[in-house]
Amino acid sequence: MSQMLRMLPVLALLVACGQETGEHSTTSPDRIIPASKTENTDPSPQGLEPFPHPDTSGKTFVSIPGSRVSLPRPEGFEDAEEFPGFLQRSTGASIMVTEVPGPFSKCSAGFIKSQLRARGMRLLKKKLGTAGMFPAALMNISQQAYGKKFLKWILVAGNETETVLITATFPEETADDLSGSLRETILSMQWNPDEKISLSRGLGFAVQAGSLKIAKRLGHNLIFTLNGTFPAQNPEDPIFIAGRSISKVDVEDKVEFSRSRVVNYDMVTGVTGIKSRNVEVDNLEGVEITASAKDLKTGTPLHVYQLILFDDKDYYLLFGMVASKIRSSYEKTFKKMAHSFKRG
Repeated sequence: MSQMLRMLPVLALLVACGQETGEHSTTSPDRIIPASKTENTDPSPQGLEPFPHPDTSGKTFVSIPGSRVSLPRPEGFEDAEEFPGFLQRSTGASIMVTEVPGPFSKCSAGFIKSQLRARGMRLLKKKLGTAGMFPAALMNISQQAYGKKFLKWILVAGNETETVLITATFPEETADDLSGSLRETILSMQWNPDEKISLSRGLGFAVQAGSLKIAKRLGHNLIFTLNGTFPAQNPEDPIFIAGRSISKVDVEDKVEFSRSRVVNYDMVTGVTGIKSRNVEVDNLEGVEITASAKDLKTGTPLHVYQLILFDDKDYYLLFGMVASKIRSSYEKTFKKMAHSFKRG
């Protein structure tokens, strides 16, 4: 199953949580259209009824690395190495967990028909309730991709400051076997928003922070900012992201793949002056790119740094961005951080 197929619901969540705030988005190879102000958004969580809680007696809950969520592992699934969650390799079915800063009332508003349609997804059902004592929205979604039809159960839950997204994706032909059990699995979620997330457990790599500070871990991504705060409020401030791919990819042309990524980040536009060179870091072949761009929302001129390291069919992405006028203060920092990358 492709990386984009798993990431599309995450993109809707990130845009909904950060739209019209001037905040840096953090993980998206594409842009998404903001939800229309004329469409209905989710109401206040007051008065919502709990979703039916599945019988979890005899089941062992697994703490999902990079998150504060625990889930019972579905039968036939294994812990995914590529993303936070579970994977059934025989069918390609998966459960992926994502946490982002932002209130549930705002973040859940991204899951409306026009917002999902912009990503090629069709909203079949949407119901509001509570899950794990938190206000939540449960959605059933269909999507056509690669000549196949996929179905999704998506649970969005949260409080006034943070939101968790749990996405179960499976081929339509497996619905009779998987749909009910995956729905029960995500509704069984246990979330402790006060728990401290381990910055290293299950990450699989390390990067030195340099003059920046670790601000947050989102799944298999580490985010560094000037003062260790996230989201970054000023588009001129430096931000650095280190992450790994969430699915296997076949890359025939590493340079072209890297150039395609750098021009398609959702937080920038007008990418020009792309310069690339082949490098080797931690015994991995990579492509290092620098470019100029503009912040999508404010038009601020930006300096962009990107290093993609290729490990068979996996890859690691190291990305830095800062206002062009202070480029000289951070371009060496970005490069030093990226070249400090080590697996393990």
